[in-house]
Amino acid sequence: MIRALQQFHIESGLNFITDTIFTNIFKILCVLWGKNILGANPAIGPLLGIAIGISVGSYVSEIASMILCSFYMNKILKPWGYTLKDMFIPHFGWDVITRCLKFGFITSIPGLVGSSLTTITTLWWYNCVPAYLTFMTLSGLADSLANIIKAGGGINIYATLSESINNKKKELASYYISMIWKFVFFFKFAIGAILVSFIPIILEIFLVVGGAEN
Repeated sequence: MIRALQQFHIESGLNFITDTIFTNIFKILCVLWGKNILGANPAIGPLLGIAIGISVGSYVSEIASMILCSFYMNKILKPWGYTLKDMFIPHFGWDVITRCLKFGFITSIPGLVGSSLTTITTLWWYNCVPAYLTFMTLSGLADSLANIIKAGGGINIYATLSESINNKKKELASYYISMIWKFVFFFKFAIGAILVSFIPIILEIFLVVGGAEN
């Protein structure tokens, strides 16, 4: 909705806060909680505690992101005389509801079939590969850490770049392009080098401390 209202500067800031800050902070805190609190229970163990922790962290970060985005959405709507409450109050008739339900049911069939096949495949892997779901969770954590280097490339300059080009401001468009390349290379090389230096520590934690080497 924020993008639909053409508030691209707010959208870019919120994407950075929610994807880079909230997601990683809550996942790290919940992983520590799962390892030290849940993992203290012998029936669960540190490795499963970490897996549970990162799953809980994903939900907590989503809730925190929703609250933050709702706050800014309310500020955007206020100059037009609307509030966040108005977004949840229906202002349409049954004809719209009928068309939406019919269209949603038809388009959801491929998704339902795909989800069913994914569930069957996951259960098959779970029965054939020991600790498959745990390792998939750890793989997701590693993937989120590695994707930090993509943060610089996620800045949305479509609106500003198209506006500057359409107004024949070539120097301004060149400045936008140079700045996006600057942040791309900064994040990919500077932060990427830091992440690479932490790989031995992360592997030791996952394999030795978590007991995955067994």
